[in-house]
Formats: sequence, structure tokens, C-alpha cells
Amino acid sequence: MIRTITLLACATILCAGCASKDDSHPAAEPRFPVRTTESFGVDVTEIEGTLDESVYMGALNERGNHRLVLRKRMDDGEEVTIEPATPREYLKLRAEGYCAMSTFDITMESFFIRRTRPLIHLSYAKPSEKSYVSDLRLDEIDAGTLPGVWFHLGEYPESPFATLTDYDPEFRVEDPLAESLTIWCGTVVNTFDVVAWGDFDGDGIEDVLLSYGSS
Repeated sequence: MIRTITLLACATILCAGCASKDDSHPAAEPRFPVRTTESFGVDVTEIEGTLDESVYMGALNERGNHRLVLRKRMDDGEEVTIEPATPREYLKLRAEGYCAMSTFDITMESFFIRRTRPLIHLSYAKPSEKSYVSDLRLDEIDAGTLPGVWFHLGEYPESPFATLTDYDPEFRVEDPLAESLTIWCGTVVNTFDVVAWGDFDGDGIEDVLLSYGSS
């Protein structure tokens, strides 16, 4: 399972001067540009072009016989199958009602989801005026305080504010990096990777875009 998570900066500054705007001075340029991590491999200036590049599926591509097949059953009962190659093709077909219907194709679809969803978020991201997360490092956070609902653990605690520790007190973190975090919960491995920083919700405050996967 792969998801994309946007962490919205939760710190808020309230002050009397924030309620009024002084139009006598031009607006300051945003201090924090949209930026991606080196591991994501796509610069913000390359987003549009990357939507038309083939999705790489590692050794599966090199074998030549592993492709994502999307299917749609037409009104006359005929089943149409199409193999998308790029994120843009994939998005178009999904919008038209084509789906991955087999376990194998759902697995192959995960490669497209991991590549496509961050690109969509980045396509509308803007520079930020303030940031409370510009120096975020995943290897410095207390993993036990992460929201429990992020983890694919089956049963949910009664409290919606439950942490990972509430879900699984015996979780373990494996070789954390600044931009990547792997957490084991029993036999389930959860991975978090920082994809980018930017203002994704238009409030002028920098957010963090994470890619999450579990297996």
C-alpha cells in the first residue's frame, strides 16, 4: 500500500498586527522555494516533462514482460485492456474508469502511484513565506509519537489521537536517515520518504510532502 502524505505545518502565530495589511509596501518575496529531495530525482522545473516519462519499475521493466494492465468493461460487455507507460497516460485512463483488477496489476499500479501522486501535488505547490519544517530530519523525530492511523495495523484504538506507541509498543526503527524512515510493526514494514517541501495548501506556510508505503 502506498500513500502520499502532506504534513501541514501546525504552528500558528497570532498577533494584533496580523489582522491588518499595510499596502504601502510591496509584498516580500517568499523566503522558502519549492524544493524536492535528491532521492525523489525530479527537480521542480521538470515536473511537467516528467509526467510524460515512462514509469520505471526496476528489474521488472528490464525483463520486458511486466507491465501494468488497466481494464474497463464497456456497456456492450466487452472488456478493454490498455497498458499505460507514463504518469499522464495512467491519470487519463483512471479518470476514464480503467482499473487494475488483478492482484498482479494492483502490485504494478503501486509503481505508478508512487511516481504520480507526488508529481500532482508538486504541480500546484508554491513558495512559502514562513517555515517551521525547513530543517526537518526524519532521523531526529520520536517515531513513537507519530499518528497511529498512519500505520497499517488492522485494528484501530478507540482514541483518534492514538500514537504509534499506543498501537504497537514493540515497534522498532531500522537505520533511520534524514529523509527516510523505516519502522517495523511486527512483520509489517512501514517506510516514510521525504519527497518535497512547499506550500501545498495556499496558506503561505511551508509543508512537507511524504511518500508512505507498507508491506
